Amino acid sequence: MEIFTEAVETEPGVLMDVSLSVGTFGTTMTEEDDDCMTFDYPKLGTKYGEKSGRWSDSPFPKTTRGFGVGACFGVTRPSSGIIASVEYNLFGTQYAWIERRRVVLVTPIKRWCQLLVERGLYQAGRST
Repeated sequence: MEIFTEAVETEPGVLMDVSLSVGTFGTTMTEEDDDCMTFDYPKLGTKYGEKSGRWSDSPFPKTTRGFGVGACFGVTRPSSGIIASVEYNLFGTQYAWIERRRVVLVTPIKRWCQLLVERGLYQAGRST
């Protein structure tokens, strides 16, 4: 089982903070409109074994613990030259998941920006 959050204790038995552990996964978009993108939440993923130095199949966590408002990136490798190049394009933020359908719901960044302006939380053209 993968744990995405972990307790941070500076003294044994005294909880000081909670840290989000690294947890990423690849998935497939199943639906899209101007307000929402829907992605599969996989049942099986891969996990890197530090001792073995290999990736192996691993059951994916049953829930999305710790993924709330997580950034969603499109990852591409545009060139295959001598120097490896990887592009990360932010396209949304995860806001919900539906357990019975095993899907993750994402607000597109363009829509998120529009909502900030509509609600007066950001004024376009104003520098901060």
